[in-house]
Amino acid sequence: MNPIEQAAAASPDFARAVRHHESGDLTAARAAYLQVMDQPQLTGLCLHQLGVLAAARGDHRVAADLFSRTLAIAPLPMVYANLHAAQDLIGDRLGATATLIDLGCFLQLHKHHADAIPVYRKVLERDPLSYPAYANLGNAFAWLGDLPQAAQHLSRAILLWTRSFPDAPGVPSDLFQLINSLSKQSHHLPDIPAGVPHGPLQKMEEVLTTLGKVFGELEMPDAALACFHQSVALNPGYALGHWNLAAELLCRMDFEAGWAAYEWRWRWPEFPEVHRALGLPAWQGEPLAGKRIYVWGEQGLGDSMQFAPLAAQLPALGAEVVLEVPASLVRLLAHSFPGVHVVPRPGSPELLSFDGPLDYVVPLMSLPLRLGLRPQALPLARAYLRPPEGRAPAGLENPRTEGRPRVGLVWAGQPRHANDHRRSLSASALTALLQVDTVHWFSLTVGARQADIAGRGDIVDLAPALGDFADTAHAVEALDLVITVDTAVAHLAGAMGKAVWLLLPKVGDWRWGRSGTTTPWYPATRLFRQSRLGDWSDVVAEVAQALCRREWVA
Repeated sequence: MNPIEQAAAASPDFARAVRHHESGDLTAARAAYLQVMDQPQLTGLCLHQLGVLAAARGDHRVAADLFSRTLAIAPLPMVYANLHAAQDLIGDRLGATATLIDLGCFLQLHKHHADAIPVYRKVLERDPLSYPAYANLGNAFAWLGDLPQAAQHLSRAILLWTRSFPDAPGVPSDLFQLINSLSKQSHHLPDIPAGVPHGPLQKMEEVLTTLGKVFGELEMPDAALACFHQSVALNPGYALGHWNLAAELLCRMDFEAGWAAYEWRWRWPEFPEVHRALGLPAWQGEPLAGKRIYVWGEQGLGDSMQFAPLAAQLPALGAEVVLEVPASLVRLLAHSFPGVHVVPRPGSPELLSFDGPLDYVVPLMSLPLRLGLRPQALPLARAYLRPPEGRAPAGLENPRTEGRPRVGLVWAGQPRHANDHRRSLSASALTALLQVDTVHWFSLTVGARQADIAGRGDIVDLAPALGDFADTAHAVEALDLVITVDTAVAHLAGAMGKAVWLLLPKVGDWRWGRSGTTTPWYPATRLFRQSRLGDWSDVVAEVAQALCRREWVA
């Protein structure tokens, strides 16, 4: 049901007004709408319906006013559409164009990017100099993964912007030439006419950042880096620009600049982690002799395992270290780092998990900057994670049979991860991989996609025995090889020194770089990369061949 039908179903009085309206009794309909208009849940819809009545009697100026007032209360696509039509009829061409742009923005705000595209195209038919239409259209194509279209429209927005701000920090000549070339590529767009661009010339830093991300996915890293640099040059306080710049720099192993830019995560309003001051001085690198420092693990489980060795370096500086991590990591990290007091994450980010006095606090992922981490210091340690006393889960305790190696498999991460749709294997890819029968398969996948293995081959499901990462470490220890997508298990097995085959999407996380089959973080890990975005077939084929040749055996 549309909003009018929903309101009519919930309110008999509003339904009566609608019946009058539909029957053509416009006078009775107007009176009925006015009668229920003071009900807060109906005010916006009544204003809209009064606007429809005004338009029906040809009073389009009144209709436009009523639709404008409606948008302040009930911003709905039908209201934008009717306001646009009324503005056109009264000759308010600029207003009508602005309303279309607002409609597109509304649709994108609600993640309806495909629906926004024809709206912006209609704007460009009316006004081929509309900067916001090009910028927003490029953004919509980027969300939908149509990278060539995104690059072309974002490039056109940048070219229009530079016409109005010739004295702004200049776009580097090589980047400008690339943008100019992209703006002229086909996609059935006419050349941009001469003239000053129309519409609010705002948020160029956002356009550059989006274009930088598009360039990254198009395997144009130098252009991406130039866009991110230009973004923060235009607006030095733009946190998202710095965040993307950090990822690009770290991907290139430029740790000095990259870790400094990484600190901007706390200024980005949409960063998924809450910064926790915890009522303590932030450690900025001051001497730690005789001090107690609280290090809180942030972001993912894999991040905590990857960077925990940095927390374990602090006692050498004279500090007593309290390391807070998710509860599922406590047993494993407490055993692996006996010189660190490991505590579980509290129920609230405003709380501490330690009762004694503390001198400093620092987020775990800020330690690379504070300690001056450089690429030559990698790996941070070798085989540094060790399971506590215990035994392997049932199914891994028995001696090997038939001479087949034991291979653990993780094919999917947590669905709530922002990049899970790219990093996790598809069902068809999983089926193809499990057809390799030269190994004993053991599933280490837990969570929502654990059941994917049902009916897909001979594989032992270890998930019921994996209560925490200490349990998972026992399982990994009993395996010959771990094959995994980019999840926490990749870090666990890599940090244990186990042979790991890591399956990576075409556009992956910064820490794995863009090319090559090895990573300095975990020397025993081999990287298998997609050659085409979203297509795992080549990766699965390469892994299957490598399995048959037992290429993990030194």
